[in-house]
Amino acid sequence: MKRYSIIVLLLAMSIFAFAAGSPEVAETEAPEAGHGETEIVVYSTIFAEYAEAMKAGFEALHPGVTVHVLNPGGTEAMFKKLESEAGNPQADVVHAGSMINYQHAITLGLLEPYAPQAPGFESSLAVGSSQLQLSHPENYYHVWSLMFTGIMYNQQVIDRYNLPVPKTYQDLTNPVYKDQIISANPLKSSTASSNVMTMIQIYGDEAPALLLKFQFKNLYTC
Repeated sequence: MKRYSIIVLLLAMSIFAFAAGSPEVAETEAPEAGHGETEIVVYSTIFAEYAEAMKAGFEALHPGVTVHVLNPGGTEAMFKKLESEAGNPQADVVHAGSMINYQHAITLGLLEPYAPQAPGFESSLAVGSSQLQLSHPENYYHVWSLMFTGIMYNQQVIDRYNLPVPKTYQDLTNPVYKDQIISANPLKSSTASSNVMTMIQIYGDEAPALLLKFQFKNLYTC
C-alpha cells in the first residue's frame, strides 16, 4: 500500500459537553422520575459500534430513557450544525472532538456547564508527578479519552522505494514523498485540524507555506 498516514504529534483529547439551550437535561446525568425527560439527543462523531454500546449502556442503567446518537458527518460538521441550531438547540449532549472545537464553542455560547455526579468520575489524572486536568475549569467540557499519536508510515513502502523515515512535519515536504501522504480533510476532521494547529504551534507563520508543500495522495472528506 503506497501510503503514509499523517497523525497529530501531540496528546489528543476526546470530549463530551452539554449543548446550550437544554438546561433540564444538562442539570442531571439522566432523567429522574417525574422529570418529564425520557429522550436524550447526542451529537457524536464516534464510530458506530461505540455509539451503539454507549447508547445501550446508558439505557440499561436508566430504564425508560431513550438515547438518540446522531453523527452529523465529522467533527467540524458537527459543530457547524450546533452553531446553526444556536437559536433552537436540538442536541442535549455533544460528544467527541478536540479541545480546540470546544473552546471555540464556548466563545460562541453553544455550551452549558455541567459537573458530572457519576461515581468514580475524576476531573484530573495523575501523570508522573503532575496532574493532567480532564475537565474545563468551569465544567464546560470533560475529557473521556486520551490518545498519544504520531507520524505513521508503511515500512514495506519505505523498504520498496528506499525512502527515509519521516520524523517531523518538515521531513514530509521532501519531494520523495510525492503521492505517498494521506490525511483527513481539516475542514471535516478534528484530528486533521489539530495537525494544522500543531504545525502553527511548532513553525509559527511558516506553517501554512509548509503545509502547502505536502504533496498529498489524498485528502479524505472525513
